[in-house]
Amino acid sequence: MNAINRQCEREQTQSGASNPGFVKSPEPLHRSTGTARHSGEHSIELIVERQAFVLAVIAELLDAADLERSLDAFTGAMQQGFDAERVALALVDGNKSLELRAISQQALIDTASNEAQLLVNVMHECLEHENIVCFPNDDIELGVLVAHKELASRDRNMSLVSVPLYQDSEPIGALLFERMEQPPLTDDVLELLEKIALLAAPPLRLRQLAERSLPARTKDVLSDIVQRRFGTGKDGARLILVLTCAAIFLGLLVPVQGRVTASAELVPIERRLITAPFDGFMDEINVKLGDNVEAGQLLARLESRELELEGTRRDGELASAEADFRAAMASYDRQATAIARARLESERASRALIDQRLDRIELRAPIAGLVISGNPTDSVGAPVARGEALFEIAQAEGYEVHLMVHERDIRDLSEGQRGILRLRSRPGDALPLVLDTIHPVAESADGASRFRVRASLEVPSGATPRPGESGIARMDTDRTTVFNLIGRPVVQRLSELWWRLSL
Repeated sequence: MNAINRQCEREQTQSGASNPGFVKSPEPLHRSTGTARHSGEHSIELIVERQAFVLAVIAELLDAADLERSLDAFTGAMQQGFDAERVALALVDGNKSLELRAISQQALIDTASNEAQLLVNVMHECLEHENIVCFPNDDIELGVLVAHKELASRDRNMSLVSVPLYQDSEPIGALLFERMEQPPLTDDVLELLEKIALLAAPPLRLRQLAERSLPARTKDVLSDIVQRRFGTGKDGARLILVLTCAAIFLGLLVPVQGRVTASAELVPIERRLITAPFDGFMDEINVKLGDNVEAGQLLARLESRELELEGTRRDGELASAEADFRAAMASYDRQATAIARARLESERASRALIDQRLDRIELRAPIAGLVISGNPTDSVGAPVARGEALFEIAQAEGYEVHLMVHERDIRDLSEGQRGILRLRSRPGDALPLVLDTIHPVAESADGASRFRVRASLEVPSGATPRPGESGIARMDTDRTTVFNLIGRPVVQRLSELWWRLSL
């Protein structure tokens, strides 16, 4: 690169230029120009050396492991190649403002210092003019460059060259060269500097984008999607976006009434089971499911023939035991009398047991009510086992509502809370109810845990619900938003999953 400087001195001497200032590039850097920089031919050696320098600078930019090292290597190479006192580089951040990122031969940068802010202001002026700015010469053509003048005023022998960096007509940053007692850069050198800026801008931008944080990447991706989907010429898509945003806004802010829903069933207050008193066979059935019965009414009868035969046999055994007992008494044999007495008592107990079973072959209703479960008439002759439930009778009047509330909703309910019940048999009628008690133990059913809640139904005049009917109950809770109402189950499941994975 020393050949570049020597060539600059030769060209300056041969041209006989009396103006010691830098020469300004006639066109903005991010636009192509056809203006001839210099007439005459450059030597092949100088051209090769400049090309090699450009490749070396770009290689320094690409070889570093991360962006900070890449910027340090780049500014160091530019300082050495252009014989500058110091080279600073600033990049446009996500907020579209310049941020000082590197200064040649300086590892630590205090971006909050006055000097760093002044360097950023100088490069900001360069981006405003969209051109290479050479100070002090450009001060006359471009107007008063306040930041350039303030920085150069620190040393009267200091000259400044600021170069904007563009990619696809968008500014990505700027370079600033501080030179002390050096001849001004010629048009050829400025053209070389412009080419380096054009070649360095894309990899600088790519490395800057690659080292963004995850939130910044997400933000940029979403911005790009919004621009592509809802940009210019897509009025329908923009309308859908506006409506979607309005719906989200309403869902987040507009309050709605929270509610808990649960399946409900009308359960009679008093129910009685009629079970088989012993093993046997069904002889006759006099009622069917849904019949109204009176207290003491005959429901069914068990087969009694085997018991009667067994009773006859026991009568014979009892008579024999009585005869043996009298004979033993007549013989005055105390031991034989004791044995005969024991046998007699056993036979009497067996006979009493058979009589008791014969008395229980008739199954009668213990209370007046409705048969809500029982054997059909075609069960006559079927065997029954002791303790088997044959009939269930519930009182025709008097019932309570049983609600099965999911475990995720039970915390929103309390005793005394009011709600509405709609039965499937009459969905148009809203029956008010009041929660009485909440069972403390959950019941598992259908793969979920639910709590049984007992409630009292306030039946209006004219309505006659019957035990066994089912429906859906709804209880109002605290006011919430639509998003909370819809997304609460999802949030609860995600919270549970997070809790499990965090252990």
